Amino acid sequence: MPDGDARFRVLADNAPVMVWRADPGKACDFFNKPWLDFTGRSLEEEMGFGWAEGVHPEDLDRCIAIYTDAFDARRDFSMQYRLRRHDGVYRWLLDNGRPYQVDGHFAGYFGSCIDVTEMKQALDQQDALVAELTHRIRNTLAVVVAMADQTRRHSPALEEFHPRFLGRLHALSRAHDALFRQGWIGTSLELVVREALAPHMEPGQIAIAGPPVQLPAGGAVALGIALHELATNALKHGALSTPAGQVRIAWGEAEADAAGRRWHLLRWEESGGPPVPGRPSRRGMGTRLLEGGLGAQIGGTVDLDFAPAGLRCAMRLPAPQGLA
Repeated sequence: MPDGDARFRVLADNAPVMVWRADPGKACDFFNKPWLDFTGRSLEEEMGFGWAEGVHPEDLDRCIAIYTDAFDARRDFSMQYRLRRHDGVYRWLLDNGRPYQVDGHFAGYFGSCIDVTEMKQALDQQDALVAELTHRIRNTLAVVVAMADQTRRHSPALEEFHPRFLGRLHALSRAHDALFRQGWIGTSLELVVREALAPHMEPGQIAIAGPPVQLPAGGAVALGIALHELATNALKHGALSTPAGQVRIAWGEAEADAAGRRWHLLRWEESGGPPVPGRPSRRGMGTRLLEGGLGAQIGGTVDLDFAPAGLRCAMRLPAPQGLA
């Protein structure tokens, strides 16, 4: 073994990256110790094209095509692929290859690899989060436009439109705050309830009870708006319009229906307020929102009962799979 090649092997084996070398015929003739430690294979097993046996089947064709095309064109290349580690786990590698010459003649390629699995996972999560936020922003703008249109239709004068619309925007903002606290993926049912009713909690007229329950992002926003509509109605006409009135919000563990789907039943019950004369002859925007689109957005149903002792609302919320 020539002294120069021996020195190269010592340097390569002590490099902090995985190093390979290929001859002019594309066959690999060297892998350093970090590569062999990573794969758990011998140098003889990896020589030639043996290294390709460890590439993930989904990445192999692309990997070979990039390698071959760059080799034939004598140009640098950079690619990512999954390589099987000694424990059987596939890890993402960033592989950079460069042609080299000896005495002015093409002699093959040198390459180096680093494990970029964590970085790739972080970038993938970031991309997913950006996509989710973009989707949420579009949905939110659609909700705002719909709220503005519906509020305008049911507001005879401009001075009525402003506080109604502003209240609904604040409800939307509080629902988003609850999602922001838990990474925009979902949030707890109790947090959504408390955020939605925060402006009305101080007098002690509202009681909240229920086990820990997680909600998906879309359902959380819709539920927050629904609770705002119920609270606004209670403040104007129901239990929250009098000091003696009480509102109880409660939910229980998930239960399965006949089809095997699991639901949480959330109940809103008012008492101690003015007698309820029955279902109003004219459906206001709040009633339209609750009995119309919000049920579908929540992913369940919303049922209103205009009982004489106080308004009652039952919401069926889908239980996330695997959670109570």
